[in-house]
Parts: sequence; structure tokens; C-alpha cells
Amino acid sequence: MKKRTLVKPLVLLLIAMLLLTSCQTKPDEGVYNTLVSLHEGYEAVERGKIGFLMEATFGDDETGEAGVLYFIQGEAAYDQQTETAWQKYTATLLASTYNSEEYYADGVKKHIESGEVYDIETEPEAFFDAFPYCDIPMPAFAAVKSLSVEETYDGVLYTLVANQGQKALVEEIWKTDLYTLAGIRVPDREKESYGDVTYTYSVKNGEVTSVTVKLTVTLYETAPYTPGYTPDDEDLRLELSLTAKVTLKQKGDRVTVPVYEETEA
Repeated sequence: MKKRTLVKPLVLLLIAMLLLTSCQTKPDEGVYNTLVSLHEGYEAVERGKIGFLMEATFGDDETGEAGVLYFIQGEAAYDQQTETAWQKYTATLLASTYNSEEYYADGVKKHIESGEVYDIETEPEAFFDAFPYCDIPMPAFAAVKSLSVEETYDGVLYTLVANQGQKALVEEIWKTDLYTLAGIRVPDREKESYGDVTYTYSVKNGEVTSVTVKLTVTLYETAPYTPGYTPDDEDLRLELSLTAKVTLKQKGDRVTVPVYEETEA
């Protein structure tokens, strides 16, 4: 009697696995290169009028139990050639909300809040390196997990998901230390983790009209020493959902940057 062989079943299994892999959608490098060019065009705008939003939430959005750690929304006009800018926004940090207006010219930022005017000397490079003017880093093609293009009633929507450089991305856009923002006094930075980043680009007439970046960050607190007790990581973790969005409303010579005017007392 001949011995049974497993060669054929193994070959069939290998073929099935290869077929399954080949059926999975791979990011199109040509589409990626097109998106990079669109992104570079957006970053090259030196004079613009924009709307912007940034938020950090925690909890479960699906159950409606999400809390807002930080939220800011407003509009701005800027001219990087003349190094001038104006912005007006509403910001919320936990339960505190405030409205502010800022004018930037000649290396001085005039911050207006509750009727008070504060002069803050700021180098142009530092000012324009902050959100919403900062450059948004794009991932390398090798880090792209998925990339889709969708025709909409108002243009084209590109959605890119990647897993690369999340920490640098957060530092570039948010600038503020998230642990400080969250009130975590003794962070355990070695445990922090980042989810995939989703970039969404709205494009109309071959130009980017808005960019949205979303990702999750999990922060950990260092547990205080308690004899005979070790808390679970679940009790020490805080997962934040981060969103940053910039909408380009106008660009070029049509944009007027408001100038600060002294008011009589």
C-alpha cells in the first residue's frame, strides 16, 4: 500500500493563499504620486484665507460618552511674503471656553482676549510653523496601507491610511505636549502607542480645498507606588482621538489680511 502524501493539499493551500493575497487591493503608486503633487501645491500657498479646526476627544464616540479635552475652531488670513497674519477663534479646554483674536506683523503677535491686548514677540518662522499654517508631513508610499479616490458632487475625495511617523506628525501639528494637556503629571512615555493615520483631501478643479488628519493616541500614566497593589494598565491609560482640519477658502491677491488698529479708550 502506498503512503499518502500531503504534497498536493499543501500545494493547493499555497495557491489559495496566493490568490487571496493577489485579490487584496494594493495602493496605486500613480494615485499616490498625484496626491503628493496636490499636497505640495497646497503647501506652496503663501497667501490664503482658511478655516481651521483641531480637537482631542476621549471616551467612546459610538455610545455618546466621548468627552472633549481640547477644541479650537476659527478662521485666518495670512501672507508669508509680508509675514503678516490674522486669526479669530473659539477654544475649549475641558470645561473652559474662551474667544481670541490675533494679529501678527513686524515680529509681534497681538493676542486679544476678554478685551485685553497682549504683545508677544514671535519670530516669523516660529509663528508660521504653528497650526494652522504648519506643513503637514506626508507618509512615504511604503507606509501607505490603503488609498482610495472617490468622485463627489463637488470634486474628488482622496482618503489615505498610513502607519508611519505618527509621533512626529503629532509634534508637528499639535505642538503642545499631550500629557500636559491631559493633566497627566507623571507620564509613562515608553508605553504610549499610536493608531493608523487617516488623511482626507478634498480636491476641486485640480486643487486641494481641505485637508483632514485623524489618528488615535494612547497615553499612559505612571502608577504611584502602593504596597501590595499593582493597578491594571486599563486604569492608567487614556486614549485620545485627534483631528486637525484646514479648509482653504481663498488664495492669492484676492486675500486681504486684516491689520490691527488701535482703539481710543
